[in-house]
Amino acid sequence: MKRNQFIISKEERILKFLNIFKDRVGERMLGGIELSFSSLMENAELKGIPPGGSFSNTLTDSVTLELISSITNGVTRYKLTELGIKLIRSPTERALWKQAYLNVPLYKDYYNLFPEDKSYQSFFMWFHSNHKISRDTQKLLNMGVRRFFEGVHGIKLPFRLEKHRRKLTLNDFKSEEIDNDHSPMTIDEDLFQLIEILKKSKDKYSKSDIKRLLEVL
Repeated sequence: MKRNQFIISKEERILKFLNIFKDRVGERMLGGIELSFSSLMENAELKGIPPGGSFSNTLTDSVTLELISSITNGVTRYKLTELGIKLIRSPTERALWKQAYLNVPLYKDYYNLFPEDKSYQSFFMWFHSNHKISRDTQKLLNMGVRRFFEGVHGIKLPFRLEKHRRKLTLNDFKSEEIDNDHSPMTIDEDLFQLIEILKKSKDKYSKSDIKRLLEVL
C-alpha cells in the first residue's frame, strides 16, 4: 500500500489548488489550460500551500481524486478534468465530492463491499485484512480514513481513532452462546460484521470455514 492510494489533503486545500487554474484563465477557459509542475508550485505558494510535502501531497491527492490529470510530452504538464471543473463551479456539491473520493481505488473497494457501513473500526479491520502498509505510511492512514468518511458519508470522526492493526484470522471469531442441543447461536452486530469482513477478505474463507470456527465442541 503506497501513499498515493488514499487521500490526506483537506477539501479546502484541494479547492485552493484547483483554483490556481481558474485564476490563470478565468472560469470560461478552464478546460484549455495546462500548467507545468514549477508553475503549479509557484502559484500554490501564493495560495498558502508551501513547497515540499504540503504541495506534493496536494498534487498527489488531486490526481488520485481524478480532479486533474497529467500530460507527459517531454515535460509533464497538468490540466483540470471534467470533474475538477465541475467542483470549481460547484465547490459545495457533496455528490461531486463523493464521486471524486470513489475514484480512489481503496475507497471504492471498501464502499462497494460495505456501502452502508459508517464505522471507521470496520474500515480499519477490513484494511489490515487485505493490505500491507509500511510503518511510515501507517502514520498517514488515520488521515486517509478521515477523508473517506468525510467525503463519502459526510461524517466527522472523533479526534482519537482506535486502530485495528493486525490481520483478522479465524481465531478472531468465537461463539457467544449455544445450548446443549446445538441450537443456532446468537451473534451480536459486531461479530456479524467481523464475519462479513472475513468472508470478503482476500483469504476467501468459505462459509464452512466460518461455521467450523463458530462451533462449540
